[in-house]
Amino acid sequence: MSKYFRLFLAILALLPTMAGSATAGVGLGDEVPALDIRLLNGSSMNLGTLKKRPVLVAFWATWCPPCIKEMADLQQLYERYHGQGLEVIAISVNTDRAQVDDFLKSRGITYPVAMSVPRHNEVFGPMLFPPRLFLIDPNGKIALAHWGPVRFEALEATVKTML
Repeated sequence: MSKYFRLFLAILALLPTMAGSATAGVGLGDEVPALDIRLLNGSSMNLGTLKKRPVLVAFWATWCPPCIKEMADLQQLYERYHGQGLEVIAISVNTDRAQVDDFLKSRGITYPVAMSVPRHNEVFGPMLFPPRLFLIDPNGKIALAHWGPVRFEALEATVKTML
């Protein structure tokens, strides 16, 4: 076994520990503070004004294969449940806005999207690697904080319990 492969395995073994330790932001059961999110379309949303509705906040990147699948899943959830109160907000950790715009246009993403700013890391914790998903319940508290890919069926079932 090569030293690079052993190093890769060691990093993989540490990822759950790293993900768990990098939760300087809100965690399960915590109330999400009022947070203005500047959207790519120029408008803004404030998480404080979205109480009484479940809100999915997803951190993603165009270069992240699980994120690409998750973005399509979030579009499906948005189309199915936005009319019943679900809000979806995707926050890109990319640094190139044009890349994000091209990605969204090519994939037909219609839910609100923003570029990450330092305040997002203050509230949700540092983004070591995407995808990272937070589900905020109608009371404004974190009901789900998930790092890594999430199964669509499980996410949909959780969302449906809040509608």
